[in-house]
Amino acid sequence: MELALNTAVIPPIKVDVDLVLVPVTITDPQERLILGLREKNFEVFEGKSRQEIRHFSAEDAPVSLGVIFDMSGSMNTKIDRAREAGAGHAWRSERFGAVSGTAANPAW
Repeated sequence: MELALNTAVIPPIKVDVDLVLVPVTITDPQERLILGLREKNFEVFEGKSRQEIRHFSAEDAPVSLGVIFDMSGSMNTKIDRAREAGAGHAWRSERFGAVSGTAANPAW
């Protein structure tokens, strides 16, 4: 069986644009999000030329979250309370699998 390599050269596409989106996430040295930043806190450059920021917005970003419960004997009297605390924050849009010993338990 022989594989053929595609040797076709695709020319680059060049277009003028009026707007470029630059999504950013700003964190401190401890990886905590910095909130409340405004347009005046940013500068955008193309090469050495400063560009005008025409639109600025702060938006929530999607997040995936997994909760791990300690199911050891020391949690016998506390596990119901821990589950109740977590139940108020359960969003089930994605699957999350948990492993306990050698048995995998889907948590969805």
